[in-house]
Amino acid sequence: MNKLQANQRCRDIIRIGSEAFKNLCEILKRDGRLRPTKLATIKEQVAKFLYILSHNDCVGAIDGTHVRVKVSRDDTPRYRGRKRYSTLNVLAACSFELKFTYILSEWEGTASYSRIKKNALTRKDKLIIPN
Repeated sequence: MNKLQANQRCRDIIRIGSEAFKNLCEILKRDGRLRPTKLATIKEQVAKFLYILSHNDCVGAIDGTHVRVKVSRDDTPRYRGRKRYSTLNVLAACSFELKFTYILSEWEGTASYSRIKKNALTRKDKLIIPN
């Protein structure tokens, strides 16, 4: 993060000025409810995302989310992951035109994101990542 302190260095690395970067982080924290994790601060998360966008010719975004569901008592343990209630772990991909290009919604809340992404890339109706 120290490399981003100088305005020109910030522009070279993530293609945005340091003041705009600070403002973006504040907006994402306030309105987007972005929170620090054990592994990365808000600034680190945003910087990594912007770096990827500005250097790797990205064509869209992919992420997972938990959707609250009701399941039978017998199935409840499989569907209760990080949340205190039962969830369905949903993987979604979208283009930069904000159009969904892929949705996979069959995994119980305890399933890991890496397991879901691996399945999405290897199944018959697999997620196709454009060149």
